[in-house]
Amino acid sequence: MDEALKLIEESYQKRILDKETKKKFKNILSNNKLKTEDLNFLSKKSFYLFKQDDEADIFLIDWLEDIQNLINRYRVTESKESQVCFSPKNECSEKICNFIRKAKQSLLICVFTISDNQITNSILDAHKRGVMIKIITDNDKALDKGSDIYQMSKLGIDIKIDMTRHHMHHKFAIRDNKTLLTGSYNWTRSAEIYNQENFIITTEKKLVKRFRKEFDKLWQEMTEYK
Repeated sequence: MDEALKLIEESYQKRILDKETKKKFKNILSNNKLKTEDLNFLSKKSFYLFKQDDEADIFLIDWLEDIQNLINRYRVTESKESQVCFSPKNECSEKICNFIRKAKQSLLICVFTISDNQITNSILDAHKRGVMIKIITDNDKALDKGSDIYQMSKLGIDIKIDMTRHHMHHKFAIRDNKTLLTGSYNWTRSAEIYNQENFIITTEKKLVKRFRKEFDKLWQEMTEYK
């Protein structure tokens, strides 16, 4: 945030947002995951500088327009985070892998079963990157032929299972405590190739918070997989 403000003030003094400064500003906006209120503050700051200048000219107008365009471009990118996928044959498995690849700090996974090797490999890659991973799954499905639960457990991923006579039938995941993936989609090759399934990916804070609360509750209730 401070770096973005500094770039705005420095470029204002020069009365131009040159190519190098624009690149730095864009990197700050995309890498720091600034909140809407932060973006609004940056926008207001640039307008404030523009209005206080008694000698505003075409160069300063272009400067202000460039600043606002960059900020608004990031807002558009942010709003496109929500998406939907329907199977079969709609690359849903790849979208889940991409969801996992973007994890930087944590992955909380609560799914009925995992037997899609492509998804499993993405989880293992995230584990190797140092992402904190917790998995909750159904005890019966963990024993199915083709299940990847045993493999992931042996490689050090924390896994808990439902030991009741009922099924833990959820299919959701939370990335970095900010982004939620949820729907009917089973993390299997059958779901990708044959089944009529769906999921959504969203950053809606209330939904992420509610699903995180449910995950924490289940994590306390479930049994450690060994």
